[in-house]
Amino acid sequence: MDVILLKFFYYLSFAGYVLAFLVSLKPSWSRIFKWIFSLSLILNAGAFALFWSRSGHFPFCDNYAESYVTMGLILGMMGLWVFGRTSSALRLGRYATLGIMMLYTYSLARSLDPSPYLYWYDHPSVFCFYFFRVAAIGVMFLGAAFFTASLHLPRSEGGGAGGDERRGRHFLLLGALLFLVSECCGAWWSEMATGDFWQFSPAFFTSAGTFLLFMIPFHWPFEWAGNPRFRAVIGACVPVLILFVVMIRNH
Repeated sequence: MDVILLKFFYYLSFAGYVLAFLVSLKPSWSRIFKWIFSLSLILNAGAFALFWSRSGHFPFCDNYAESYVTMGLILGMMGLWVFGRTSSALRLGRYATLGIMMLYTYSLARSLDPSPYLYWYDHPSVFCFYFFRVAAIGVMFLGAAFFTASLHLPRSEGGGAGGDERRGRHFLLLGALLFLVSECCGAWWSEMATGDFWQFSPAFFTSAGTFLLFMIPFHWPFEWAGNPRFRAVIGACVPVLILFVVMIRNH
């Protein structure tokens, strides 16, 4: 019965996000979008709770769909919180929903079975390593939504593209901070386990290097770095690239 319920919440929430994205394409349906998005988020939370209940630990394992469902839940909750605090709420909601759809699409290649319980998941360093990494990618995807929204928002509207680009940068940097905390917790874990974090987690070091590389346009003094559209495109791509690198290096 639990498996049927899990599939129900998982697939229905995915379908709900797809419908919310389609509704967001019509500006006059902003209220309908918010209702559908909220319902999809509730279903997403249901899938998250069932993953947690059946596995016995916080759902954050890479080889299972649970981690992408968790990222989507974090992105959706933060997105719903900021929708009413920006003049481009519908655009932001559209791209946040698109980010969740991408995460769900990634999860289709993973098992819907909850990951098996392992006693070391209870250790603080292990929990923090996985939790902060999952949270970081969810937060970065919200930053990507702001960056993408800024590409289509006239500067004369509610603070303009510059306002959304600044918010996107703040969320991207917050995601980077969470990612750094995850890396430090991983080093703490590996010191007790393997003693070598480079061998223990090359995928996440590669991800950290990817992030730092793509932060260059935000700080490099060259003239081309001052182009807001260029920065916005880079900022929108960073979370997807990090997730892609992690997936490739893990397999």
